[in-house]
Amino acid sequence: MKRCLGTTAKGERCKIVLKHEAYCKYHRNQQAGPNGKAGYVYIFTLKHLIEFSPKKQTWLRQADPNSENQINFAQTSAFDPKRHILIKVGYTTQRVRRRLSQWRERCKQDFQLITPETIDRVVSSNRDKLADLMERLKSLSLRSYKKYDYNEQAFKASNAFRSEQLVHAQLGSLFGSGRLYCDGCKTANSGVHKEWFLVPRKDVRNIMRMIDRLVE
Repeated sequence: MKRCLGTTAKGERCKIVLKHEAYCKYHRNQQAGPNGKAGYVYIFTLKHLIEFSPKKQTWLRQADPNSENQINFAQTSAFDPKRHILIKVGYTTQRVRRRLSQWRERCKQDFQLITPETIDRVVSSNRDKLADLMERLKSLSLRSYKKYDYNEQAFKASNAFRSEQLVHAQLGSLFGSGRLYCDGCKTANSGVHKEWFLVPRKDVRNIMRMIDRLVE
């Protein structure tokens, strides 16, 4: 028994539970995605979160928004990046660098792709580095990903939209859904992005492998 992979009009995952199908009757039209096009699934974060020894930033704060996505900033706290990181998984049918540039322009933030080459900077605490080392010993090469395109720095997918939805569903079941207030987008959607994920840094390498398994 699994929940439908569809997305509601509110931007939330459908709550209908199914026996075999991936999508309920209300969201079957999402199964093929936008024209079912091939493309890429990529993962990115805020640049300062993958710098060595990342520090708190007063502008990046944690809070629980109300049902209208409004935040009482007086009750927020600065996000501590030592053990956790914010990540976003997206899909595109164009060049990945171009899509990331569009995100930067829209959100007015310096985003950075998380890749096999940059993932070493994700793990910052000594305790997490030990756990990460054990995971790395299981992989003999950086090129252990079967579907990763090192030129595009993303996972190649025959159906990029559906692959992204599968990854979002799995991340949501493991870590819950996240909302990130974005000052650059506040006039477009109340300034809240709904598909960021707050994950332990030591788990990011396994998340990369999970994406490699899930993309179609």
